[in-house]
Amino acid sequence: MGNELELWDSQVSDLAYYMANPKCFNLSDPGTGKTPSVCVYAYYKWSYDQEKTVWIMPKSLLQKNKNELHAFTPFKDDEVIIVDGTPKQRTKQMSGPAGKVFLMGFDAFRRNWEALLVLQPTINLALVDEWHMGYKSNTSKRTQGLYVAMRRIKSLVGMTGTLIDGRLDSVYPAIHIVQPLYYPNYNAFLNFHADMIDDYGTVLQWKNTKKVSKILKEISVKHTFEEIHGPESKITNVEKVPMGKEARKAYNEFHNEAMLELEDRFLDGSLPGVAVIRARQIMAHPETFGITKEKSGKDDRLEIHLTDAQTAGEAVIIYSVHVPEMERIRDLCLEMGLATSFINGNITGAKRLKAANDFEEQRSQVMVGSPETAAVGFNWGHAAHVIFATMDYKDTSFFQAYRRAMRGKRKTPLRITILQYEDSVDQRVFSIVKEKAKLANEVDPTRQQLVV
Repeated sequence: MGNELELWDSQVSDLAYYMANPKCFNLSDPGTGKTPSVCVYAYYKWSYDQEKTVWIMPKSLLQKNKNELHAFTPFKDDEVIIVDGTPKQRTKQMSGPAGKVFLMGFDAFRRNWEALLVLQPTINLALVDEWHMGYKSNTSKRTQGLYVAMRRIKSLVGMTGTLIDGRLDSVYPAIHIVQPLYYPNYNAFLNFHADMIDDYGTVLQWKNTKKVSKILKEISVKHTFEEIHGPESKITNVEKVPMGKEARKAYNEFHNEAMLELEDRFLDGSLPGVAVIRARQIMAHPETFGITKEKSGKDDRLEIHLTDAQTAGEAVIIYSVHVPEMERIRDLCLEMGLATSFINGNITGAKRLKAANDFEEQRSQVMVGSPETAAVGFNWGHAAHVIFATMDYKDTSFFQAYRRAMRGKRKTPLRITILQYEDSVDQRVFSIVKEKAKLANEVDPTRQQLVV
């Protein structure tokens, strides 16, 4: 049924699972090949049932997944339509008479699904890539819109290797759509699973995780990375570096309060306080605070790693969560003469795709980006080293990010380096990530914990 590539045995079994379970999930680890099976499923639905498909995803994956559909199925170019742009452009795209699969970002689907189903009434399959990035909150407009849409669309395959995204209730939308009888409503879920709630309504502790584990096994298929490729080959190190004197002086004004905020009501980092934000900004981009006479301590260490990569001719991925820091790191790479690709939320459309392709096809040696935009969907298995200059508060971001370079069995171990400033909130952020990984592991024992 495919054009160039054949399905693995595990992907064939996944396809059979979708056929037997009209609404279900594929919760396989990143790098285990979820995409090929859903491409073939979309072609099957058209070929045998004359039903069309809408595929919802982060916008950064639109072109990549269109390419995957053409690689794994006989769909022609005009049969796979990306819906993006102005309202007038989207209407024209959704009206495409040859269209069989319509690819849309999360917000485009929220705004246009009703019009899409009017223009394409035979759509009866929804695929959702990187589910956790679009539908982890029960109350969001995206999720509420999807609830309504799925009353009209009879088949669904949700895909993510990280369904539990920091909070246990991030699984609720998936369970509610596939099998709403488990919990009458969201409040019933909280009543059964929320153990400690503070004065601000934040859940501090979850309980009865085994029930969620059992439900997910019943509504999903899952393959671990180890099952498909063998044990991950990686070496993870935390490198603590000194802060510059001027930066340390400015940072210390916020350190104690920032640590209190992260220990108290801002426990999971989802609502960082003013002191936390300011402390992290000073560490990540001191130049925006007028501290320009000293080199960042992390930049010093990055320069060492980049020199090693330059000498060895190895590809490197560098992640940051602060735009000014990303831009400074990009400039550092360019000053060293390294061909560098750059992706963040300000880089969109064709430019983002070109940056990703340049790195994947090794026209550039370094990729600098944010986990939110660069850590999903891309295949960068040639990279030898992944460096986190800064981290967000999500274990899902960490695992998704380094697994861009875990695309099958590696010939050499992947080096993963986490840079931290000594005696700083960097350590507390990392401990929050560890705590979230522990919660995810309680529900899904195949989910890795952070042991470094």
